[in-house]
Amino acid sequence: MNFGNKNIEKKFFTEAMKNFEVKIYYSGYCSYKVEAINEFEAIEIARNLPLNNEEILSNLENWREADEAFKVERTDNKE
Repeated sequence: MNFGNKNIEKKFFTEAMKNFEVKIYYSGYCSYKVEAINEFEAIEIARNLPLNNEEILSNLENWREADEAFKVERTDNKE
């Protein structure tokens, strides 16, 4: 928008815009083959193994129900 007066334009956008911290959640998984006595031990062993980033990225799906946004106050003194 161009109001012809930069001060009005800047003031309009400064007041209209708010800062938010947003967390977008995704579901994904890594598959592991481990040796264990039972399922519970197998899960604990797998949790301590390094992530396979390629596998996680290939199966990510957005989990929209969990997404969050929180209004945050500006910490800088920009005018």
